[in-house]
Amino acid sequence: KLQEGDLFNTVRFQRSLTRIYQLGYFSQPKPHVEPSPEDPTKLDITVDVEEQAKNDVRFGGGVSGIEGFFGTFAFQTRNLFGTGNALSVDVQAGSRVETYQLAYTDPFILDRPVTGGFNAFSRSIEYPQFIRKGVGGQFTLGFTLGDFWFAGADYSYEDVKSRARDNSNTPVDPTSQALFTDTRTVSA
Repeated sequence: KLQEGDLFNTVRFQRSLTRIYQLGYFSQPKPHVEPSPEDPTKLDITVDVEEQAKNDVRFGGGVSGIEGFFGTFAFQTRNLFGTGNALSVDVQAGSRVETYQLAYTDPFILDRPVTGGFNAFSRSIEYPQFIRKGVGGQFTLGFTLGDFWFAGADYSYEDVKSRARDNSNTPVDPTSQALFTDTRTVSA
């Protein structure tokens, strides 16, 4: 990438423009390269950008054989308060399903090329034989390797509880409850 005060290099300049575009915050950057009025041996570089839409809001609903009737709401921003941080909130609620999720990511922790974030969630679904409830989260940490490489690691945890649908609060093994036997006979 090209830094202020560096000797001008067309390849490094183009790579810097590509990195600006790949942030996803701006439309195609438009560079202006002109000789400096104070020193003709130096160049003044100005890059015009136009901020792209950064927020998404979604509403929806539907019906499913497993989930029943449900409604959804989601909000996501990729540039929270102009900081480059991402925030998303997702809610799905219905007759048999409830899901809540909150996620936050900082792509440059302490102005370093280190990414960190978390995702917290709660999920509940009512199956024909049992009810499954889970609460958990995920932590993410990663760092940039060069211009176009990234390495990261995630740690996820979910506390899942299942109980019988007969309101007896009897714990059940979800794997045994998911096995169904078809006793129908087929006649020719």
